Amino acid sequence: MAENTEKVVEKTESKAEFFKKFLTLEPWFINKFGPKLKPMAKWLYYALLVILVLKLLGVVVDLFRTGDVITFVVGAIVTAVFFIVARMFGEYLTNE
Repeated sequence: MAENTEKVVEKTESKAEFFKKFLTLEPWFINKFGPKLKPMAKWLYYALLVILVLKLLGVVVDLFRTGDVITFVVGAIVTAVFFIVARMFGEYLTNE
C-alpha cells in the first residue's frame, strides 16, 4: 500500500515539474529554432505576410459570397491578431 502511495506522489511531482516548464513562459521555440531562423527572418516575415494577405482576401471573398458581416468581422480580427503575432516573431528574430 505504501509503495502505491509513493508511486502516485512521484508521478504527481514529475507532472508538476513537467508543467512548470510551460508556466515559466520561457521561449523554448525561439531558443531552439531562433539561431537557425535568424538568417532567414526577413524572408520568413514576408512569407507570413503573404499567407496573411491570402487569408484576408479569403475573408473578403466570403463576405461577398455569403453576405455575413459577423463572419467577416471575426475573420478580420483573427487575421489582425495573427499579423501582430507574425510581426512580433519577425522583430524578435531580427533583434535576437
